[in-house]
Amino acid sequence: MPVIPASACAKTILLGEHAVVYDEPAIALPVSNLRVSATIQPGIGLEPGTVIIKVPGLSLDTDLKSLPPQHPIAISIQATLDSLGIHEHPTFRLRLTNNFPLGAGLGGSAAIAVTIARGLSAFLGHPLGQAEVNAVAFRSEQSAHGNPSGIDNTVISLEKPIYFRRTHKEEIVKAGRMFSFLIANTGISKHTQDVVGDLAQKRIEDSEIQKIMHEIGQVSKEGRGAFTSGNLGKLGVLMNENQSLLEKLEVSSNELRNLIEAACSAGALGAKLTGGGRGGCILALIDEVKREAIEYALSAAGAKQIFAFEIGPQSAR
Repeated sequence: MPVIPASACAKTILLGEHAVVYDEPAIALPVSNLRVSATIQPGIGLEPGTVIIKVPGLSLDTDLKSLPPQHPIAISIQATLDSLGIHEHPTFRLRLTNNFPLGAGLGGSAAIAVTIARGLSAFLGHPLGQAEVNAVAFRSEQSAHGNPSGIDNTVISLEKPIYFRRTHKEEIVKAGRMFSFLIANTGISKHTQDVVGDLAQKRIEDSEIQKIMHEIGQVSKEGRGAFTSGNLGKLGVLMNENQSLLEKLEVSSNELRNLIEAACSAGALGAKLTGGGRGGCILALIDEVKREAIEYALSAAGAKQIFAFEIGPQSAR
């Protein structure tokens, strides 16, 4: 068997994180220049059924049998085999690399799962389609996040901008113009499952939480129109409004606020946290002519990494 490469993109939530868990709409964007990549090759010289896994980004160098059964990578492998109707583990070596931070709200766990599903199924001679890859990744996300909405695995497996609501079929949305964004990383790793769990408990205790979730959903609905019509100014305003609502949910942090304020002071049209919050990254909508100034301001405010990407009409094709 040949060495099989595969990859999957990162993602960012433009509008609607957390509320999307409770059937409010959200908009997610693929970040195609940030990727998890895999190589899968035959396990020559290994005992039959042995799977060697190396993931430098997670400091992981082990065999599959040493992973807990509920580890997202173990689940991704098993779910792929289940989709193919394979009952015995093949023998292979899996290496995963990433050019963006994992545990930073950029969909790293879903990207790993999508990459494994694509690469392993191709290695075994039966490449899975997008829907099957998405299903495999969702099983893995349930292990990683407990009660995921499914937005991460869906936008990453499609690699197109989507308008997503948990109980509805996702809708690919077309940008009305070219939008430019910056992602800035606080450098603080966080666990989405913990933040989602905290909010679930607060929602039981405080009826205001659900009202805020609904307000976030309304922002996403407005944002869809701004995104598809290419209304740059309106989209920036809605991102700021979304951030204010996320502050009310207490999922922001001083580090995130510092980066958001720095971006906006330097000319960003809007900025907000993206993903689970309490660490991780912010997303800023920018005018390209101000990109250098905004990047400088973000660095001065403590950003550990800054990534640029664009979404335009061709992204929905």
